Amino acid sequence: MHIFALGASRNIGYYAALRLLSKGDTVTFVLRSPATLEADEALKEYVSNGKARLVKGDALSADDIKAAWLGAVAVAPVDFIMFTVGTSFFFPFASFFNMNLIVLFLFWVIVI
Repeated sequence: MHIFALGASRNIGYYAALRLLSKGDTVTFVLRSPATLEADEALKEYVSNGKARLVKGDALSADDIKAAWLGAVAVAPVDFIMFTVGTSFFFPFASFFNMNLIVLFLFWVIVI
């Protein structure tokens, strides 16, 4: 299975991706900073054997998401999209609806 993972650099997304990799799946990570995972000991083997792909991209950029998606499907069809983008800062409730990352991301994937 090929997973397109956005927001999997830590916490739930990171551990879910590790579990999927350990089961033999391929994961394309879309990360603002791939360096975050390049030095990760748990991922080194998966990166070196091509099971984990680290792609630079920002969830707020349609161009980044499109490039990451096209790169992922060029390797193999994507079977599953894992969206676990989070934040460490507080979104005031009203402004959350002005920048709903989930809707933006899904829109970009559907448009592509």
